[in-house]
Amino acid sequence: MLAYSSLFALISVWLRNIGATVAVNVGSVFLLSTLLMATNYITGGSLTLSDYWLTENITVLASLTPDIDDLLRAVIVGLSYIVVSAIVGSILFKTQDIK
Repeated sequence: MLAYSSLFALISVWLRNIGATVAVNVGSVFLLSTLLMATNYITGGSLTLSDYWLTENITVLASLTPDIDDLLRAVIVGLSYIVVSAIVGSILFKTQDIK
């Protein structure tokens, strides 16, 4: 959930508008998952981008017995979202507010 929070904070810093932030955040949760599943279907499963989206990792971890590979991937994906969102958010904040 920290990864989602950091991603949503990044979007809010980037857009700086409450209405647009809510719309983009809700759209990113629902529409991006669907688009990533569509790329899996179009490529015949050879390109699985949805494995690196937060919702997919949360779904895999919600099973009773997640594999160690799925657990490791979920931790790495979550931490990478946190780190990337923090870095990009900091850069955006500096460029937008300090002039």
